[in-house]
Amino acid sequence: MSEESASNTDARSPQLEPGPSVGELALRDTSAGTALSTVQVPAYPTYQAGEDPLAGGIDYTRVWHAFRRQWIPAIFLGGVLGCLLAPLAWFMLPKGYEAVAWLRVRGTGDMLSNTSGSGGEYESYRKTQAQLITSPFVLASAMRKPEMTGLATFADVEDPVDWLADNLQVATPAESEVLQIRLRAQNAEDAAKIVNNVTTAYLDDIVDKERSERLSRRDVLERKYKENMAEIRSRRETFNNLARQLGTKDSSEVSTQRMLLLDHVSSLRSQMNSLEREISVIDAELAVMQAQANGDFETDDDNLRVPEPVVQQMIANDPQLASLQAQLLDLNQTISFQEQRSVRGSSEPAVKRLRRQRDELLEQMDLRRTDLRPQVIAQLSLGNGGSGKELLASPAELSMRRQMAADSLSAVKKEFDNAASEAAVLGQANADMEARSSEIEHLQSVTDDIGKQLES
Repeated sequence: MSEESASNTDARSPQLEPGPSVGELALRDTSAGTALSTVQVPAYPTYQAGEDPLAGGIDYTRVWHAFRRQWIPAIFLGGVLGCLLAPLAWFMLPKGYEAVAWLRVRGTGDMLSNTSGSGGEYESYRKTQAQLITSPFVLASAMRKPEMTGLATFADVEDPVDWLADNLQVATPAESEVLQIRLRAQNAEDAAKIVNNVTTAYLDDIVDKERSERLSRRDVLERKYKENMAEIRSRRETFNNLARQLGTKDSSEVSTQRMLLLDHVSSLRSQMNSLEREISVIDAELAVMQAQANGDFETDDDNLRVPEPVVQQMIANDPQLASLQAQLLDLNQTISFQEQRSVRGSSEPAVKRLRRQRDELLEQMDLRRTDLRPQVIAQLSLGNGGSGKELLASPAELSMRRQMAADSLSAVKKEFDNAASEAAVLGQANADMEARSSEIEHLQSVTDDIGKQLES
């Protein structure tokens, strides 16, 4: 009997897979008075020591079972906390409506191009624009707009500009090119109108004005750039014409040509001095002959008296004295040039040194004249002795020699004047070429800078 009951009981009991469990639930049939089979309840997973239970995420099944077990305390605690936090939220959270406007800000050098600013300079520019939005100038301009009249937000406000400065918020989000303009007010329409009018005032009075100034500056730069380019072309054409006249564009080569021409001028001056001395000698000889023919030589106690003009003419014909005279002429020209070149004039040390040299040269010439005077008088006296021997050549020969020397002197003077004039022209052309080249380079540099500003 018992075995049959046991077999029947095994047939009715559910078959469960063996597995881990935290307990067993035993079923008993009270009517039959026999114990039924034990049902195993699957256990929740276990965790080792130090293992994070939430490493795989929240186990919502366990949370739900926990709430089913403690739902009454959970609902009670949530109600208490809600009652405590509701007043705080009511008083602490901002009230009213918030209007927000977003503006994109480009760099200072990019208003005319499509490039964005970067770096500390751009960040400083963006913060400056944020300060300008809340400046009294912009806020006062916004308050003067018709849309701002009669707003309920400003009904109880004594100074709307100060109120806007305190309540208007301008944010500059990091690593972005935008500005955020925000305002919270009790009236949604008022908040939107205020933000829109402040934004419009900022765009009209700051952004558009700045852009207009930049466009105006760009127009000025473009006009100046075109004028400079035309001026450069004109000056280069003049420079090329001058270079074609001189045969070269190199100022150093022109300077070399001028130096060679100045050497030729110096040679011609020496020839002129030589011919002038020769003519002076011939004139002196002719004067002596004329004095002899006229009986102008007087004797006093058997001493011959020579006329003073004849003596002076003979002294002037001395080659050494003529050389000293040429040196004196060059020295006077050098002194005059140095005085004109220096700002200090005659007080320049170089000019003082040249003046001392001139004084020494004058002393040498006086000494030479003093030494020559008795020699000339003695020569003229001997030449007029009683022997009747003539001291000088015939007057016809002297006149012919003088005419030839005068013709040569005239030709040399003409060549000298032409060479000196050409040297002066070369000197002026050389200075003009250097000045024009420097002006063209400077103008080109300025024009290139303007072009770079226009391209930026």
